[in-house]
Amino acid sequence: MNSIRTRRSRGPTAMFTTSTLFAVTLWAVSSQAQCLDPPGDLNGNGFVEIADIQCNILVALSPNGPAPACLKVPLVAADIDCDGVTNVVDVVILIQYAANEPLASSIDGNTNQCPDACEGIYSHFELPVIYLGSSQSQSYSLEATGQALPVSGSSSSTNFTLTPATVDGTP
Repeated sequence: MNSIRTRRSRGPTAMFTTSTLFAVTLWAVSSQAQCLDPPGDLNGNGFVEIADIQCNILVALSPNGPAPACLKVPLVAADIDCDGVTNVVDVVILIQYAANEPLASSIDGNTNQCPDACEGIYSHFELPVIYLGSSQSQSYSLEATGQALPVSGSSSSTNFTLTPATVDGTP
């Protein structure tokens, strides 16, 4: 018995979903923290002090939760050593910043108080950590899980604009 398999066309929605997730994946791979001025100033007051350390501890204790109200910079900036996670290592580096201590040469070889891992090719961008999306019929929604740059594009004559909220939740 011969059987013929047919493949149903997924149409423009599937192509849009695939292309959007591909582009977002590239962003997620390339996103890095960047060194602040001054380095470690998470609350944006121009100084590195105990309040910044406390704020970084809050971020480290709730890695999948919302950004704490004290964080006035992109969430990715709390990852002080740019290793992809905010943890006790970032808190220790922040303590060094607050104490005006130089970073170890294994972290900061050029002694500019910015971990070398943060000085990669993409460090001048503030990119989203990830976008989450869903698709049904002709509708598609994306939600930014971190602060990001606005993005515009189109798919099959349907225009879209993504405008993520800032850290404090305002557009």
